[in-house]
Amino acid sequence: MMDDVEKSWKEFREKVRGVIENHGAPDDLRSFDAWYAEEMRLVMAHNYPAPHVSDVTWSTEVLHAECDDREVVDRMMTAMAEVSHDLKEARAGRSVMSSVVDWNDIHGSVFKQLGEYRAGWAEQLTLALEKVKRLIDEQPDLFGDEHPSIVQIKQKWGGLRVYEGPDCNQAASEEIQWRVDQIEQTCEGCSNSAQRQNFLGFVTTLCSWCYNDALRRRFEGAEESWPDSLRLDIVENYPDLVSPDCASLVPAVGKGWLVMISQALHKLSFSQDFRALDLGTIQISEIRKGRDGKISIGFSRYHDLIQEYADWMEFRCGVTCEECGHVGDIVRTADGSQVLCSHCYCTREKSDG
Repeated sequence: MMDDVEKSWKEFREKVRGVIENHGAPDDLRSFDAWYAEEMRLVMAHNYPAPHVSDVTWSTEVLHAECDDREVVDRMMTAMAEVSHDLKEARAGRSVMSSVVDWNDIHGSVFKQLGEYRAGWAEQLTLALEKVKRLIDEQPDLFGDEHPSIVQIKQKWGGLRVYEGPDCNQAASEEIQWRVDQIEQTCEGCSNSAQRQNFLGFVTTLCSWCYNDALRRRFEGAEESWPDSLRLDIVENYPDLVSPDCASLVPAVGKGWLVMISQALHKLSFSQDFRALDLGTIQISEIRKGRDGKISIGFSRYHDLIQEYADWMEFRCGVTCEECGHVGDIVRTADGSQVLCSHCYCTREKSDG
C-alpha cells in the first residue's frame, strides 16, 4: 500500500518538475523540493493519501495543478506560489547582466549580499566561489575562460540562492550549484549542521544555538514579548472545539509546542468537514505532555475527524523542542522523557548540575 502511495507522490513530483524545467529555470527547484520533502515525511509517518493530480500547467507565469481534493490543492498552492515566485525572480535576475560578485573581492561581495547574520553561509560560499575561480584559471577548456556573472545571492524560503547570468559555463554552473547544495545543509549563522524550519513565520536554516540566539535578539529575553500564539488558550482562540461550560483551557506543554498545536486546531476549525458537523460534536477537555514525552489530547466528545490532526500534532511535537520550537529529539531527563534540542538540553543540564 505504501509503495503505491509513494509512487503516486513521485509521479506528481515529476509532473511539477517537468513544467518548471520547461519554463526557464531548470536549476531553481529548491522551494518545491523542500515542500515535497516535508510532505513526504508526513506521508511516510501517517500514510496520508497521494494527490491525484490530473495535470500541471504554467499559465500567466503561475504554476497550476488540477486536482479534485480541495485540501490537497490548498496545501499544494502554497508550494506552487513559492515556486512561481522563484521562477519569475530568476528570470528577472538573469536578464540583468551586472554581477554582484567582484571576483577580486569575493569575500566582501558575498558578505554584502548575505549580511553578518548569515556569516556561516557567507564564509562557505566565499570558499566555494574561490574554488570555482581557481578551477576556471586552471582548467579553462572545461570551466570556460571567463569568471561567470553572478546576478543575485540571497536566502529564500530557508535555502541559499545563487543565480548566474545566462552565459555562465555549464560546468562552472554545476560546480557552483553543487557547492550551494552542500552549504544549504548547514546553519546560516555558524555553519553547524542544521535543518530548514519555520521560525516565527520565516523559513530559516539554523542550528539550535543560533535559533535561540535569534529568539533572544527578537524578544530580548522577555517572556511577555513572545507572540500570542505562544500563550495559547483554546477557549479564547477555538471556542467551537471545547465545551461551552469551559472557562479556560491552556495546554499543559512547553511553549515550543504551542505553535504546532495552534496550527493543527486552526486547520481543523476551518476545514469544510468540521463546519459540516453539528456544533459541539468535538470537545477537547485537555492537552498535556505525558511522562513518555509525547503529547496527549483528552476529549469530552470525540469524532474521527480530529484523528488526522491529532496524529499530525503528535508527529510534529515528537520532533520539535518543547522549550524553544527548534527541531529536537526525545531525551531522558530526571523529569521523564522530553523532546529537546541540543541547546535546551545542554542549558538544562548545566542549570541542574
